[in-house]
Amino acid sequence: MGYLVLARKYRPQTFEDVVGQAHVTRTLANAIRAGRLAHAILFCGPRGTGKTTTARILAKAANCAAGPTDIPCNACGSCCDITAGTAADVHEIDGASNNGVDHIRDLRDHVRYMPVAGRYKIYIIDEVHMLSTAAFNALLKTLEEPPAHVLFFLATTEPRKLPVTILSRCQRHDLRRVSTRDLVHHFQRLCAAEGVCLPAAGIHAIAREAAGSVRDGLSLLDQVIGAMAGNAGPGSSPPEITHQEILDLLGVAGREAVAALATAVLTSDAPAALSLIDRFYTGGMDLKTIYSDLVTHLRNLLVLASTGGPGQLVDASPEEQEEMMRQAGTVSISDLMQLLDILLKEEQTLGTASRPRIAMELILLRLFQIRPTLPMEDLIRGMENLAAGLPVPPRRPESRRVHPETPAALPLASPDPGMEIREPKAAAPAPPPSPPVSPMPAPKPAASSAAGAGGTPDVIWRAVAQEISREIPPLAPFLTATRFVGREGNALHLECGNGVFGAKRLEKHRAAIEAAAARRFGEAVVIRPAPGPEAAHGGPSPGQRKAALRQEAVNHPVVQAAMEIFQGRILRVDPLDPGPASPGGTIKTQS
Repeated sequence: MGYLVLARKYRPQTFEDVVGQAHVTRTLANAIRAGRLAHAILFCGPRGTGKTTTARILAKAANCAAGPTDIPCNACGSCCDITAGTAADVHEIDGASNNGVDHIRDLRDHVRYMPVAGRYKIYIIDEVHMLSTAAFNALLKTLEEPPAHVLFFLATTEPRKLPVTILSRCQRHDLRRVSTRDLVHHFQRLCAAEGVCLPAAGIHAIAREAAGSVRDGLSLLDQVIGAMAGNAGPGSSPPEITHQEILDLLGVAGREAVAALATAVLTSDAPAALSLIDRFYTGGMDLKTIYSDLVTHLRNLLVLASTGGPGQLVDASPEEQEEMMRQAGTVSISDLMQLLDILLKEEQTLGTASRPRIAMELILLRLFQIRPTLPMEDLIRGMENLAAGLPVPPRRPESRRVHPETPAALPLASPDPGMEIREPKAAAPAPPPSPPVSPMPAPKPAASSAAGAGGTPDVIWRAVAQEISREIPPLAPFLTATRFVGREGNALHLECGNGVFGAKRLEKHRAAIEAAAARRFGEAVVIRPAPGPEAAHGGPSPGQRKAALRQEAVNHPVVQAAMEIFQGRILRVDPLDPGPASPGGTIKTQS
């Protein structure tokens, strides 16, 4: 007989041999021991998890010469025939190729006949979801009330495609994806049985690539062992193979390379990210798989950062989880969530792209243009300080680059032995935060007379207006439109370009203006604001008043502080009738 692949050579022959499906095998074994085996059983689950294998073991348990028993003997004629696939009473039907109503009618005509040698006539229908609607309808009655000597075992990877009328007539068992840990143990036993030596990291890589499928993992293991045997001389034992050689053979990037790409993303290091993508591409790796690995790695960082330490939720060794914990400490949870949200939304774009390299480069470059989110605690602290009249907290840096004390990036695994991947550049130190936003203190020149100041009263008034504009920003547009008319004794006559509205604004802040004027003129003075010429025409025009209100609202300290806290920009100002403490408008901003 020719070579038998590992998936067939080591196919489980008893319930105990089935890997990672104890919840199903235990239930079936108990049902057989209790004499409560259902006549129609549906096995559901991903590919390669043991659906058809479990159905065959169940058939052997039902027709074993020593049975029905939960432990088939695998020695009697019935067990041996089922193992070899030659049993006359066990019919395996491929639902994909026998999906017509005529095939089901033939089945229904033959179920009436008694089994040839066994206790039951058993029908195993694989990929049952491929049957046509007419075929399902033809099977309903027989599936619900079969003869006492008939058992139906159905298997499918798509249970949602089955009619509810079929589901309601079957006892359903859902097989799960096998954990990486169980796959590693299983593959280690098979390697020992085959007399081959693989590095532990290589076996872990094979188990991860299997993605919970035992059959997929055995196919990859077969490929690796075949490559080792091809390098061995005639009659000699297979040589050892390195972890990197296994990765090259599987066409995947190691976790170190994926971690390096994640570091480049977290630090917004575009040159390092593009260099890695280039090396993955020229190394023949599937960029869609690399992208999926990157998403998984960032998800692991998010889980570790959220749970506070290593655990079972991350499919990685303890050493790898420790490295991930150090990497997760360089970025906030909100930034990780933002990155993952964008990557998941763009995954379909990459999946349908005709040029995946360019698509992946654009996605990552777009990530680098997004500023980090502002943590909620910073927003709350800023609003509390604003309400209490304290300085606004400094603005965070606009980059995700890590601090100098961040641990170095993980070493890279090159796509092929002759290819070298350099680590991402060390991140530059974060720029110092900008100072808190607060009105600049006004200069306090020494008191002097108008003559001593070396200027005319008009020039001195301009200095007063500039000083008050710095102390009270909302008054700046009104002071700019105010003209000094003349002085009469200690009274300063002013003409307000904003009309009555501007005069009222200056009257509201009379004390501050007169104090500043006294310092400049060197003696106590009073102001006499009066409406300008446009007051004779009913005050300022609506456009002038709206512009003044808008400027007043924009310059208000509360508005400036809010923009700094939320890192936003003004979209629209809706003027309202200003109250005694109102900035003169309602402002809509965008963060």
